[in-house]
Amino acid sequence: MILELILAAAISVYSGIDGADGACIANASSDFSYFDMNAGELLMVGEMHGTNEVPAAVGGMICAMLSKNEKENIVLFIEAPDSDQGKLGLLGENYFLDKGSVFSLLEGTSWVDSHQDGRDSRAMLELVNGVYFLKKAGKNVDVFAIDRPNEGGDDRSIYMAESIFVKMNELGGDYKYISITGNYHNMRRADGLSVFDRLNKMGVSAVSLRVSASGGSAWQCRESCGVKQLQDVEQKNIRGIFRGVVPGNGHDGIIFVGEQTPSFPFVLIEL
Repeated sequence: MILELILAAAISVYSGIDGADGACIANASSDFSYFDMNAGELLMVGEMHGTNEVPAAVGGMICAMLSKNEKENIVLFIEAPDSDQGKLGLLGENYFLDKGSVFSLLEGTSWVDSHQDGRDSRAMLELVNGVYFLKKAGKNVDVFAIDRPNEGGDDRSIYMAESIFVKMNELGGDYKYISITGNYHNMRRADGLSVFDRLNKMGVSAVSLRVSASGGSAWQCRESCGVKQLQDVEQKNIRGIFRGVVPGNGHDGIIFVGEQTPSFPFVLIEL
């Protein structure tokens, strides 16, 4: 098996902050200025892993919040192993690195693991590093990995919920919190086993948004890993956030992202 670093990722990830307003993340989408969100609340975004559009939408939300209030306190939770936390933080300390240095820095993390199911995409790494750039520039923002993949089934949901709960209690009610996970985890479920359900039982005030797209493709692992076609839906060329109960889907609103495009893994795996 050959692990080949994607040069484009190393270049695009370190493109920095838009100096015009000091509140932009590289590749953030301006279509997703988020509705008012109260301090102490958690916004849970449920996605199909491995696209460009969802990290860009969340980046757009963060940019919009900081544009409205540059002193806003924001935390992003990502579905990545918490063992990666330290090395991810080091990325924000380095503005420009050559591809070999980036690979070396991330060695031993999920971002260079042989199994790449879309969670460790170029687009996600751009978002994570963009938040760290903002932090380096003096914004009160941060990123925390919340997963422990070796935990199985319900135990993994418990672990992610408890990770979020502990960090929210540690930081307090002055922050606005956003999480990106697979769309199973942020759903209200009849069995009460999702991350959302568990946080709700813990007393966390959370809003759940489901991503909807007009088809396209994503990097996913279904039978095999690669670019997979996504199911088309009726909403064509709609982009934006719409809050309101989604019948039968257990969410509080929808993010329409238009046609989705695949974001490849930070490493390209050739068998």
